[in-house]
Amino acid sequence: WPETIQRWRKEGLPDDVPLRSYFQHDMIRFGIDNSLRLPAKILDETPETITRRDANGMTAIYFKNRSGVHKIVDVIIKDRNSWEEYKPLLKADKSRIPRQVREVEAQAKKEGLFFYMRTNAPYVHTWHRVGVEGLLLAMAAEPDWVKDMFAASAKQTIDMVQIALDEGYD
Repeated sequence: WPETIQRWRKEGLPDDVPLRSYFQHDMIRFGIDNSLRLPAKILDETPETITRRDANGMTAIYFKNRSGVHKIVDVIIKDRNSWEEYKPLLKADKSRIPRQVREVEAQAKKEGLFFYMRTNAPYVHTWHRVGVEGLLLAMAAEPDWVKDMFAASAKQTIDMVQIALDEGYD
């Protein structure tokens, strides 16, 4: 979190040294869009918080002026029927790869760093769509539904890796 880096800088982390260099990380990653691609929307705002619905249909309250864990207040996928409605939105395509990835790949090669595509595990993708509580309850009550959601997430990731390879990413 930014507050951690600010504290480290006060405690002696040089201002002019990137974290990657300081900690000798040997990799650069890029993320892909694994979302349902729903329109994000700000629903409420106070001086301290912002409530927004994200591209997965999850509504959460976030702190505005400090880092911290957000509070999930609602999700659009609440049951298997709503899952079946939104599941087709997970189709993989090359537009899910950010435009600046070629630049990141070139930077990695220039610096001799390992370049990779970061994806989350099916569990993470799924709780972003149904909420943590919703996922845990579904694991107990509807394991076949959870298997289907995990399988859809895994398929999307595998398809995106193939697209990245087909697009010539190294």
